[in-house]
Amino acid sequence: MKRAMVTGGTRGIGAAIVAELERNGIKCVTFSRSFGYDATKPEDRARVKKMCGSCDILINNVGGGGRFGTDAEVWEKNVGAMIDFTEWAMPHMVKSGWGRVITISSIHGKEYGSRPIFMAAKSAQIAWMKGVSKVRDYVRNGVTFNTVCPGNVQVDGKPIINAQEFPMGRLGTPAEVAKLVAFLCSNNASWINGAAITIDGGESNAL
Repeated sequence: MKRAMVTGGTRGIGAAIVAELERNGIKCVTFSRSFGYDATKPEDRARVKKMCGSCDILINNVGGGGRFGTDAEVWEKNVGAMIDFTEWAMPHMVKSGWGRVITISSIHGKEYGSRPIFMAAKSAQIAWMKGVSKVRDYVRNGVTFNTVCPGNVQVDGKPIINAQEFPMGRLGTPAEVAKLVAFLCSNNASWINGAAITIDGGESNAL
């Protein structure tokens, strides 16, 4: 049985990813502030890594900050945690000859539409994942790196947005994002590497 670490997996997109992966027979470990682990703190990340030990699949989902958090917190949650957990996961994945690393970014990592620090952090996620997707010691040992860029997704606690502003007349759901992530975790996605995949119902304007 494959083992996945899903950072920030207790609500919204993260929780949907956990549920979808487990439906596909993958054992998931997750954490969040509600579990007493703060992704902005390296010492808390170290506790989580020790608890998990290793993983075959890493979902860098913890992040956010489009509407809240200091600039330093937004950067550390999105970028610092992604790099930290990815570097931790690599030895096991390379040794086992198989691995998946997927980072949840945003369409606002590709185009204007949110707080400057949030856009900068989400762009950095896309760029860093593209960079590691070129590391031959990783990808020639069966590890792939991809980024998923959702548009507006309706999650509990998020302010209701007038859905008629969007092309499909609705927002996305966490489950729809999770199904894309699950596909990227599968052997059917073995030649998808270094991609930044938009899933937004046509909301964004970037080509």
